[in-house]
Amino acid sequence: MRLDIYIANHCENCQEALRLAELARTVQGAEVRVINLDTATEPVPARIIATPMYLLDDRIVSMGNPYPDDLLRLLSQTQQIRESASG
Repeated sequence: MRLDIYIANHCENCQEALRLAELARTVQGAEVRVINLDTATEPVPARIIATPMYLLDDRIVSMGNPYPDDLLRLLSQTQQIRESASG
């Protein structure tokens, strides 16, 4: 599963997003990418309209920072569903 977190240099809440990215990396199976809109070299999806913004497997899961427990629960549940589906 891939979690993309979009941030920007001017964003006051993006330091918290960086902390949440580190927390998300502790979840088994989570590939976490932090994309800074000010330095991005790849095209940014048109649906990214604010920062921070969280996409899980290309689906918007949060505009703004989620609560840490909610983010961990979402990632864990997604991983459990994937494991159940694969065998």
